[in-house]
Amino acid sequence: MKQDRFSSLIGVVFATYWCIETINNLSLGSWHDPGPGFWPFWGSIILGLLSIAHFVCTGFKKFTDTKEAWYSKEHWKTLSLIFFALIIYAFFLEPLGFIITTFLLLVYLFSALEPIGWKKAVGLSALVSFLTYSILVYGLSSQLPIGFWGF
Repeated sequence: MKQDRFSSLIGVVFATYWCIETINNLSLGSWHDPGPGFWPFWGSIILGLLSIAHFVCTGFKKFTDTKEAWYSKEHWKTLSLIFFALIIYAFFLEPLGFIITTFLLLVYLFSALEPIGWKKAVGLSALVSFLTYSILVYGLSSQLPIGFWGF
């Protein structure tokens, strides 16, 4: 579709702008001592390269002129539920803490939106919550919201 190629060009323009602004306004630092512009710069480079690759790949496709929606109507309900679940997650993250809020979000996503059974949903949610917490806090020394229960 022509929209695919157009969106690729928008990605290239955005990445170029982001890269230039990062270079002009932030210190990049080095690999061993990254500055505040390090990740935005490399993120813009990756976005630009992926947009160029997408533009090139869509040039080789044969497109049919159909008027189908880009996303089926059945999936809009699921997409809306995920969006609102993430808003609620962000709202309760500070008062409840990372582990509990993440656990509840994952139980909802695993059981309500993609039913896998309650036992599996609770088990996977607990595992992913604690692994993520462990990696972020102990491995990366990140500070996460602990909530009013202290964890």
